[in-house]
Amino acid sequence: MARFNSAFGYLGVPIVLSAIVGCGADIPESADAIAPSSPQPTSELANAPTPSQETDPEKTFEPIPGRYCYLLNNGILATYLRFTLDDNNQIKGDARSSTQNEEASFLTSAAHAFSGTLTQSETAVDITTWIEEEVQNTNETWTLTDDTLQTKDNIFNLTDCQLVDPAFQDYSGLEAQDLINSAANLRTRRVEFEPDTNQAVISNSVLRGDRDVYLLKANGGQQMSVSVQSLEDNAVLDVISPSGYILAFSALNETLILPHTGDYRVVIGGTRGNATYELTISIQ
Repeated sequence: MARFNSAFGYLGVPIVLSAIVGCGADIPESADAIAPSSPQPTSELANAPTPSQETDPEKTFEPIPGRYCYLLNNGILATYLRFTLDDNNQIKGDARSSTQNEEASFLTSAAHAFSGTLTQSETAVDITTWIEEEVQNTNETWTLTDDTLQTKDNIFNLTDCQLVDPAFQDYSGLEAQDLINSAANLRTRRVEFEPDTNQAVISNSVLRGDRDVYLLKANGGQQMSVSVQSLEDNAVLDVISPSGYILAFSALNETLILPHTGDYRVVIGGTRGNATYELTISIQ
């Protein structure tokens, strides 16, 4: 079992760049289809030349609201990191890490989500890390310059967001947030099983263009089965992991081994018109 000694480093593992991409079968037809545009860097700094790995203490960070994307390629650990800085100096972002050590036959990956407040060039961040079937919560102080981000153990280079965004996409170029952002309106509710049961059946209806989101807490390693039936065969489901991976897209039924611990989202939408449906969720 791999253990982090910080958000982006492993105990006993030195810090081969490998792309993190999704895989899967052909996507079923879905009305209200999402047609994402090619990701574009929105930070004016995104096209800055790659700096050296040493931080210049004379450099400071001018906080310009927007998206910032970073890359770490340190021989064994590859991390893609991005965040958005808003007008109130609030930072919110995520990261994907892949660690490979061929000599030790060691390969693992992790997902991260973080948030914090920027004060001058430093930000104290709260970090949630999903690695294998575990979830860990840590706190760090990061330092920003015009072209680097320094965490507890590593220095990241500012880079083009088009190089970073694919690490968060599935094989079709979609991100989990695309499935949520595509909705005209969202209706969210939490699902809890009755005592001594492991299944819930929910009858509901959703308007065209809207989405119903069902939250269900589960542990990594458990098996989830989901299915949706609709009167006019016009409802489909998506499943999103707590760490933001798309596990199912525009499906009628899926059986999944859950990768992480936390709240899973089952998203229901109509493929044409309004949809009256019955959703069944079970956990083993």
